[in-house]
Parts: sequence; C-alpha cells; structure tokens
Amino acid sequence: MSHRSRELAERSKRLQLTCAAQRSELEGLMHNIQGPTLKIDRLILKVQGLLTQPMIIFGAAAFIFIAGPKRIVRLAGRALFFISTARRLMHR
Repeated sequence: MSHRSRELAERSKRLQLTCAAQRSELEGLMHNIQGPTLKIDRLILKVQGLLTQPMIIFGAAAFIFIAGPKRIVRLAGRALFFISTARRLMHR
C-alpha cells in the first residue's frame, strides 16, 4: 500500500469516526426535542378533533355571545390560575 493510500485510508477512518460522533450527538438532541413536540402534536390533534364537531363550535360561539368578552377574560384568568396551581401541587 502506498503512502498516499494509507493517508487516504486514515483520513476516511477519521471522517467516519467524526460522523459517528456527530450522529450520536444529533440523536441525543433529537431525543430532547421530541418530548415537547409530541405533547404539542397531541394537543393539535385534540383541537382538530374538537373543531370538526359543529356542536362544540356552536356552543363555544353561544357562550362567547352570552357571556361577553370581559367575563370570558376573567374566567380564563381564573381557570389558568387554578390549573397552574393544581399542576404545582401535583408535582410536589
């Protein structure tokens, strides 16, 4: 084997090791990203499922019309407060 062939073989081996290390690092990063995105995907699927049901859309529209925007904002704020409090208590 010539000197040039050995150099190329060594370079190829180093590149393969570098690629393997980068691939492993990328797999780790993707694992960290997939967790939150799976939750978002499930939420989107649930919302899409709800939006395909006309009774839910009409009910929500009627509630908004009857309750008024100020009351809805106040109720949403209370709901978020109770949900966040419950989550904090459950994680303890």
